[in-house]
Formats: sequence, C-alpha cells, structure tokens
Amino acid sequence: MNNINYISKYNNNNNLNKNLGFYLEEEEGVLSRINKNHTLRQKFVEESISLEIKAFREDNITSLSELHTILFNIYAKKFSKINITCVNKDFKPVTEDISCIFEEAIIRKELSCFNIEDYKHIYEDPKSFTKSLSSLIKNHPAYEHELYSDFILNKASVDDIKYFLAQETSLDPRFDDMLAFLQIGLNGISKMEIASNYWDEMGNGVSSDVHTKLFEKALTCLNISKEFIDKSLLLESMISSNLSSYLSLERKNYFKAIGYFWITETMAPKRFDCLIKGWKRLNLPAEGIEYHILHKKIDLIHGDDWLKKVIGPESLKDENIRKEIIRGSLIRLNSSNNYLDAILTKIKDSNNVLLYPIP
Repeated sequence: MNNINYISKYNNNNNLNKNLGFYLEEEEGVLSRINKNHTLRQKFVEESISLEIKAFREDNITSLSELHTILFNIYAKKFSKINITCVNKDFKPVTEDISCIFEEAIIRKELSCFNIEDYKHIYEDPKSFTKSLSSLIKNHPAYEHELYSDFILNKASVDDIKYFLAQETSLDPRFDDMLAFLQIGLNGISKMEIASNYWDEMGNGVSSDVHTKLFEKALTCLNISKEFIDKSLLLESMISSNLSSYLSLERKNYFKAIGYFWITETMAPKRFDCLIKGWKRLNLPAEGIEYHILHKKIDLIHGDDWLKKVIGPESLKDENIRKEIIRGSLIRLNSSNNYLDAILTKIKDSNNVLLYPIP
C-alpha cells in the first residue's frame, strides 16, 4: 500500500472511533509507518481533544459515551491475550496518545466531585487514619444501596438479575489481572496480601475454582451471551470499568488504587449476600451463585487485611499518601453509587421487562 492510500483513509474520516478501528486492524508495515507519521498521529490527538471537550466541557452525553467506548476498547486490548499475528505490532504510539488525554479528563471529573480538604479530619492523624477511613464507607449512600438491599433481595425478576450480571462483566472478569498489575514493584506485607488475594482469585491453584470460571457459570445459567452484554452495557458500567483499569494499570495511581480496591473488597460481602438471597428466592441453579458465595466469605477477610496490611503501613509514611488513599476510596464510592443508580433506573424505566428476554 502506498503512502497516499493509507493516509487518505484517515484524512477522509473525522470519526476517532472509526480511525482507531482502522489503526488496530492495520498490517505490520502500515502500522509502523503510521507510528512514525507525526502529522497523522497529531490528527488522532486533535480528534481526541475535540471529543474530550464535547464530552466533559460541553456535557454532551453522546460524546461522553463515545469517549468511554473508545477507552473501554483500548483497555480490552491491553487486557487481552496476545495473538501470534500481533507480536511485531506496536499499538502504543497512538493508543497511548488517545488514552492519556481521556484518562486525564476522567480522573479530573472524578476529583471534581469532592474537596479533599473536607476530609482533613481523616488524613491529618496517621494513627487514627484507618479507623476514620472505615467510617467513610458506612456514611456513603453506596454502602447500602437500594439496588442490593431492597430490589435484588426482594423484587428483582430473573430478567433483572440477567441484566445486572451483564453490567458486572465490566469488572469481575478482569479483577485477577488488575491485582497482578497492582503487585508490581511491591515487597513485604503489602505484596503478600495482594498476592494472597490474587491466589484466591486463581482458585488457590485449582483450575476449576478459578474465579473467572465461577463467574462464567453465573452467566451461563442465565444464557448471558456476549451479544447480550454488548447490547446491554450501560455508560456507567464502562465508566466504572475504565476507572478500575486506569487505576490498576498506571503505577502513578497506586495509592489511589489501594483505596479504590479496598472499597471494592469491603463492600462486596454485604452486596453479595443480597444477591445470593435474591438468587435463591428465584430458585435459580445453585452452581450459578458459587462465585458470589465464595466472595462473600473471602472478601470479609481481604477487606480487613487490605486495611491492616496494605493501607495501614502506607498511611503512616506521608500525609500526601493518606490524601491519595482517600481520593481513591471516594472515587470508588461515588462511581459505584452512580453505577448502581443507573442500573436501578434503567430497570425501573423498563418496568422490569427487558428488551432481550431469556430464550
């Protein structure tokens, strides 16, 4: 392919999502030429900035959805198994240009939702930090959200549970890999705790007990296909997934990440207890809820241990670390609350009848 042909395809199209799709499908030789073509790469940058402005500064919901879809697909590439046809392909020059612009925007948006100085009483005292941080969860609306504590527990139909689990695929299948990334560069008690959590996700060495496989059982029980997930996935689910990916993949986010994922571990047992009871209320197959029964037990342990062995030691070192941990905790609490609000609203607006009923 000559230079004119491969460049014109991009120059004749101003849709960033389409151009990224072209880029990710390019042959090795063309990809290499694009990576060295700074004029063409600048076009990707300008399209990314334009989309970011529309999404965050002009509050355009369509642009926001497109932005998160693009970022969601970039992360999917990062978390995917390598294909032999891609071993000599370097996608980073363009995907990193795009993701850096979007990541800066999404984290800025999250941080604008609170003022860290409002939590001075928590971060000022290192000795009482972990105890004060724990109180942060119980006072947040995400802690006992209506979706779990009432709707899933008492009212949800099978179709509602199906729709809910489709949203959960945005995080659960990647959680083990996120824990693996968080361990990089660590040592001592913090690494041992995160490694212990990771090993639990790996079924403690038993292939059939690997948690991603157990989660797949829940999807199989309700005939939740990839097509259904793709059609059902909410913007708020992508936002939650993208935040989780960003915080786990970027080393600079480590201190935010340990607060963020500690919240995830701590809130899981109470939430999963509601789902387990709702599942049994609907007489759904027992094998489909194994994942959540297991996590209800082990996350009680990991939630406490993350606080004592990961957050505790780091919090004693520096006030700025404590601020970062609070920021990460609040990002998870707020994004989780928005996520659950969106699911509940969608289901209620549909009068509990989904567009894609179980076949």
